[in-house]
Amino acid sequence: MPIDDQDGLLLKVAEDITDGRPVDWDTLSQQLDAEALKQLRALADLAKQFTAAQQSLESTTATTADMLPEPPLPPKSVAEPNLEHCSQFAHLKILGEIGRGSSGIVYRAFDPLLQRTVALKLCNPDGGQIDDLLHEAQQMAKVNHPGVLKIHGAQIVDAQVGFWSDLVEGESISTRLDRTTTVPAPEAVLIGLELCAALAAIHQLGLVHGDVKAQNVVRDRHGRHILVDFGSARNIHERATVSGTPLYLAPELVGGGQNTPPDDLYSLGVLLFKMISGHFPVDARTLVELESAHRDQRRRYLLDLVPDLNVELAGVIERAVHPKRAQRYQSAGALAAELRRTLPAVQPLQVTHRLDGPTENVPASRPNRRFWWVGLGLLAGILATILLVQHWHDLNGPIQTDLRWTKSTGGVEFQLVDGDQITIGDTLSLQLALAESAHVYVFNEDATGSVYQLFPLPGAALANPLPAKRPIRLPGEVSGQARDWQVTSTGSRERFYVLVSPHAIAALDPATSGIATADIGRPIDRSSLYASALLTRGVGGLSERQSIDSQFPIGTWLRELGQNDPRVRVQHFELLNP
Repeated sequence: MPIDDQDGLLLKVAEDITDGRPVDWDTLSQQLDAEALKQLRALADLAKQFTAAQQSLESTTATTADMLPEPPLPPKSVAEPNLEHCSQFAHLKILGEIGRGSSGIVYRAFDPLLQRTVALKLCNPDGGQIDDLLHEAQQMAKVNHPGVLKIHGAQIVDAQVGFWSDLVEGESISTRLDRTTTVPAPEAVLIGLELCAALAAIHQLGLVHGDVKAQNVVRDRHGRHILVDFGSARNIHERATVSGTPLYLAPELVGGGQNTPPDDLYSLGVLLFKMISGHFPVDARTLVELESAHRDQRRRYLLDLVPDLNVELAGVIERAVHPKRAQRYQSAGALAAELRRTLPAVQPLQVTHRLDGPTENVPASRPNRRFWWVGLGLLAGILATILLVQHWHDLNGPIQTDLRWTKSTGGVEFQLVDGDQITIGDTLSLQLALAESAHVYVFNEDATGSVYQLFPLPGAALANPLPAKRPIRLPGEVSGQARDWQVTSTGSRERFYVLVSPHAIAALDPATSGIATADIGRPIDRSSLYASALLTRGVGGLSERQSIDSQFPIGTWLRELGQNDPRVRVQHFELLNP
């Protein structure tokens, strides 16, 4: 390529990288020499690190806002909005349009029976499809899982089929990818685990979702990812026309076929591939091209697109999108197990490239000189900004922490949000990741005001300070066996407090604090749980010694501690235990 042309190309690509626009690396590899291509990739990696740092800071700010205490109970009734000029569908009052697509229009509506705002999807099907759509609504209404949109009802009015459901307000993964192109691998794995649990709930009822894609996964205000489309679900044994988005469809379904649970998992694999790399494994502009690409196995591989990706994670995703159905994961639990296994090794990408000056083998021509100025300027700006942002935040704000409460019911794990319900026999755990090593203290307060320390615990393998930048699950191992806290009785409500501090707090040391601790090693006699409900307390399989003060004001004390120390983070979390 002539020098002037290469000069212009290098500057254009550098500009695309700094502006966050996609770069066609395949074409560039044919236009540029290996050294120039290497340096451009180094710049792209650095730009990705900068974007990730910005997103991390924004996410931390949003998470901090979510952690602020909320009113413990919602009002008993919801004021009905002004409905004087609203149109109506069945008993629902339509408030306004949310969006539309090929399958129908989605509205915001008010349900006076439920006394809440809902999402209403109206479809105008052909005559033969009406029964199918109502049947699908009935099927999906059976699914009761926090990761799947909850259907409240369906009805036919004037040849229109309407479904109404929870109104989930948040950003879809598709919208996020429009902004950021990719999602950091550790976060993508966590999203994948959430969606595996949601699909397991659907498959357990003999259903398949049929349209898992970025547009149909929404992150709600609690940070939970939810499958929101309820118009494509099918019974596993039904033969029906495939309606999923083609690029997410398993190869055998592109030309028509019967959906099975592994096909949902293929779609999830495509979504993980897309989130991490910014590309589809198999791409095409038309359905005919897509069928041809699958038939000829013309596809991308994840490590070719993201060479720094953990190879075990790449292998898990490649198996999920394997061309042959028999080679893929056959259950959501199997895929979840493999994803979870990669978590300890999947760390945020580190900057491993550096910009070198021209070597003796590369002439220091004019385009290269200009390229080094652009590259070094970008490098200096990125590194300075990252260091300034992280240094300021580390010195002045609470420790960056990702906290997720989960419960396990019947061997299936669910992520919890504030206000969720737990019941006798459930097991609870706290999953967290710390930006820096920290001391973590976890407390439970029941409806009577009695306080119990859930972590740290005497005899547990995990102890403060906990390590940074790796997934941690509390309470951890006891006597070499992984343990969770167990709900052993009813208790009206359970409040949990998590304090994260850069230094030890002597007053919270379980050896000297006098606060009762959970005995997670004590076996639970399920046959006597209900009989002893009024004599025991709510969470953990607790030791027999009682709290030093049944009305110890732990919540107030911890919040005051957090207010007095800007580096301390305190989270309040409440669950219902009727």
